[in-house]
This record gives sequence, structure tokens and C-alpha cells, in this order.
Amino acid sequence: MSHEVESMAYTNEVPWHGLGTYVADAPSVEEMIRIAGLDWTVDKKKLITAHNLVPLKKWFALTRSSDGKVLDVVGSRYTPVQNAEAFEFFKEFVEAGDATMETAGSLRGGHFVWGLANLNQSFNLNGNDEVKGYILVGAPHEQGKSLIIRLTNVRVVCNNTLSLALREVGPEFRMAHRQAFDSSMIETAKQTLGLAREQLREFEQNARILKATPMTTKEVIEICAQIMCPELDEEQVCLLYTSDAADEEDSVD
Repeated sequence: MSHEVESMAYTNEVPWHGLGTYVADAPSVEEMIRIAGLDWTVDKKKLITAHNLVPLKKWFALTRSSDGKVLDVVGSRYTPVQNAEAFEFFKEFVEAGDATMETAGSLRGGHFVWGLANLNQSFNLNGNDEVKGYILVGAPHEQGKSLIIRLTNVRVVCNNTLSLALREVGPEFRMAHRQAFDSSMIETAKQTLGLAREQLREFEQNARILKATPMTTKEVIEICAQIMCPELDEEQVCLLYTSDAADEEDSVD
């Protein structure tokens, strides 16, 4: 299934796929971990050959404590980041009232764990187009994937929305699984995202300027094509709109 959800918890709106456990009141970080079914750890277990039981020095099985599932085969330098360690990033913001836990869960059978905190800061365009700010923490339990923390306007509730959030351009912190996500790394991540609220306000200003700028259908398509389909040449972009639309020069709000 495209949502790839194994377990999750959420507050506020029900996710489009209808999965997960609803939490009526804003939970603590620890409660969100438990309700979302993320209160398990990952461990590196030695691998041995099947025919003569010889240990492999450079490779380990990354296993889950809840069911013994092997999530991946990792190298000796791989340092697991536990779910609780990744969510530690949220604690200061949540306990200070600067953010509230919004969603959390496990994707692809535990290979990727995420948490999302609402910055409780939003703005509206046209009265019904609300834009919210969130902080996303993504903790992969796979070789070659980095821990990621970033600002996003996407409410992550599944694999599809996670992909949208990760494609956004914005401030982010990444850490490879070669070191521990300890207090010093958490502080580095906080410094990287320290301007999150200011950048959300800047985004609001730019969005309102863009909304107030009259544009024709042709101009909108040309600008969007440059961002979303940069590989298209001018002739191909012209095919995206009809000659009638180009001649009408209709204004787009």
C-alpha cells in the first residue's frame, strides 16, 4: 500500500488513509512514542556464516527488540539512533509550550520512524488556505540513510506525505549513522533550525506578495515549469497551455 504505515498516532485531523490511534489531548513526547507504537529499540547483532558458524567481523544484523525483526544488514561503523533518542529533539520545544506533538509513526515495517511537531504558527491565504509550520524528525533504521530534522509545511501522516516534506527546500539537519545523536548533536540541530519561526514568517510575507501580484495563465505555467519541470525547453513549455489561453491573457489570483 502506498501509505506504507505500520503504526502511528495523531492529534487533530484524521489522516486521509484513516489509520493510526487518535490522541484527544496534546501528548508529551514520551506518550507519543508509546501511543504510536515506537517504544522499541534497535540493536546490532553479530552475523555468522550458515555452514560453519564463523562470525563476520564487518557486518551485523540490525534487529528490532519488539519482535526480533531484522531491519537491515549494517557495517561495523553503523551507530543506531534509538526512537527515543531521535524524539529527544522535541522535548525542549514541547515542554516549553513552543510546539505540540502532531503525528508520529513507523513506515515500511519499522525501516523509517518519524515524528512531527506543530509549531502552533500558521497563516491563511484567501481565508480558507491555511499554511502551518511543523518540525519533522525522521529516523531511518537502514544502512546508508541519515537522521534528518527539518522545517516543513506538510503534515506528515504516511510515506507519500513524507516524500513531499523531504522534497521541500528549507533548513534541515542531517547526521549519518557514524556517531551518536547525543546532547551536542541535538544542540547543533537546534542551531540549524533555530530560525524556523522567522523563516515561516518570511515565507508568509513572500506568499502574500506573490498572491498580490497579477499574473496571466501563461506566466504562471512558465514559472511553475521552470521549478517543477526544469528539463523542458521553451517549445515544450508552450505546449502546456493552449493558444486561446495565451491570447486571452487572463489574470490569475
